[in-house]
Amino acid sequence: MKMPERTWTYAAGLSRRLGEDTPEWFDAFVAHVAARYSPSEACRHLGELGRLLASADDLTSLVANATHDNGKLTPLGWALEEFLSARGLVAAGGDAAARSRQRRGRLIARAPESLRSVLQRFADAELTNQRRAKRVGARPRSDQTLHIHLEVIVDFACANAGLGDWASVAAGDVEAFLAERSPLGSHLLPSLRTFFVWARSSRLVLVDPTRDLRSSVRRHFSGSVIDLSCQRRLFRRWTTDTSASPNEALIGLLALVHGVSVDELRQLALSDIDHALNAVALRGRAHLVPLDPSTWSALERVLCHRETLGTSNPHVLVNRRTKVTSQPVAQGYASDLLRPLGVSPQQLRCCRIAQLATTTDPMLVTELFGMSYHGVEYYLADQVDEARLTNL
Repeated sequence: MKMPERTWTYAAGLSRRLGEDTPEWFDAFVAHVAARYSPSEACRHLGELGRLLASADDLTSLVANATHDNGKLTPLGWALEEFLSARGLVAAGGDAAARSRQRRGRLIARAPESLRSVLQRFADAELTNQRRAKRVGARPRSDQTLHIHLEVIVDFACANAGLGDWASVAAGDVEAFLAERSPLGSHLLPSLRTFFVWARSSRLVLVDPTRDLRSSVRRHFSGSVIDLSCQRRLFRRWTTDTSASPNEALIGLLALVHGVSVDELRQLALSDIDHALNAVALRGRAHLVPLDPSTWSALERVLCHRETLGTSNPHVLVNRRTKVTSQPVAQGYASDLLRPLGVSPQQLRCCRIAQLATTTDPMLVTELFGMSYHGVEYYLADQVDEARLTNL
C-alpha cells in the first residue's frame, strides 16, 4: 500500500523541525514532489532537502549542493531546479556543464602527462571563447565541437608518444598523423590548426606547423543509406506493429519521412504542435512541417502515452528519467531506441536528405531543411558533375 498521505505527514514533521528556517515555497515544493514521485522517494528527497537547507546560503547554492561528487545533479537537484526555475527563482542550467567537464577530463587523461597542462589550458581557452560568444550574441561553438577539437589533439599527442614539448612539433609530424588517419577525416586538420593557432598566440610555439598545410580531402557524403526494402520494413513496423513503443515509432517516422535531426527531436515541445493543421514547428526551419497521416497518428500515440505518465515536462518526448523534470531527453536516447533495429536517426535523416537532394531541386532542400548551400553540396558531391557543383 503506497499511502500517499505519508509524504505530507513527513513534510509536516520536517517543517516543525526546521521551524523559522522553513522556506515560504516549502509547501508548494512538497506538492511538486508528491505529484511526481512515490511516497518513499518523495520522503527521501524531502529528507535530503532538510539537510541541505541547513548549509545553503541562497537558492543557487542550494541547487548546487544537490549534486553528486562528480558534479551531476541528484534527483532532488533536478526537482529543485525545475521547481525553482519555473518560478523564476533560479536559472535553469541542468548538469550539462558537469558532464562536459567530465568528458574533457577523460580526454585529457589519455594524453602523455607532460602535455596535459597545455591541453587543459587550451580547453579552458575554448570555453572562455564560447562564453564570450554567448554573451555578445554571436554564434558560439557547440560543446560537441570543442570535444572534437580536444579529442583530435589528444590523438595527435598519443600518436607522437616521444613528444616532449609542443614547440618541437613540425609540419612533417602533422602530415604523418593525417596520413595514418581515414581519408574521410576532414575535421582533423581544422582541429589541429585551431590548437596551434592558439598555441602560437599564447607563445607556446614559435611557428604554426599547420600554417602551410592544405587538406586534400573533399568533403562529400560517404555515409550508408537504407535500401527501399529496409525502409518499407521499418515503415510497416512503425505504423502497424504494436510491439514498437510510441516514442520509437515517432522518432523513426519523423527521421525517415521528414528528415528530422536528433536535436530537433529532443527540442520538439507541446507548444510546437499545430493541431488544426496537423503540423509541427521545428527549430531551425522557417516553415511549419505538415505531417503525413502515419506520422501524425504516431504523434497522437505519444501524446496519449504522455498522459499515462502524468508528466509536466513541456517536451513531446519524455522517458522515465525526464518525466519528473523539464529537461529534454538525452542526446543518445533516440539512437538507443533504434539501435536494436540496426539503424540510427542520423542514418534515417541522411537517407531522406540524400534522396531529395539528388532527385529534386537542391534549392528546395535548403529551404525545407534550413540547410546551407554547402550542406546540400555535401550530398551532391558523388551524384553530379563539377560544373553543377560550381553553379550552386
